[in-house]
Amino acid sequence: MSGQNQFQSFEAQMARVKFIAQARTQCQLAEVLGVKQGSVSEASKRGRIPASWLVVLVQKFRANPDWILEGAMPVFLMARESGSYDARNLCPSADFLRHIPLDELQKEILRRTGNPQ
Repeated sequence: MSGQNQFQSFEAQMARVKFIAQARTQCQLAEVLGVKQGSVSEASKRGRIPASWLVVLVQKFRANPDWILEGAMPVFLMARESGSYDARNLCPSADFLRHIPLDELQKEILRRTGNPQ
């Protein structure tokens, strides 16, 4: 694990994924992510957060992929125009993401995770 600090360890990343998803178990996390529990188990064995999970967490919760992977604040993405938070969900609104083509968002997440495709 050379080159990684404590915030970039898989365990820290997985804890942040579970925090965003508000999941305690692999089954709960799998349900939120729309994957099978075995996929969560496999990711844990590999010690790597799949880029597809980051896409889901950005889409569902407006989670900041940099926070998930590196612990870099902010936890949630904010709308550039308003910077307002949706108090009902305790997460910021990020309507600007709806205007970013999904394939561009996925490419950026893959680039940041080091997952070539």
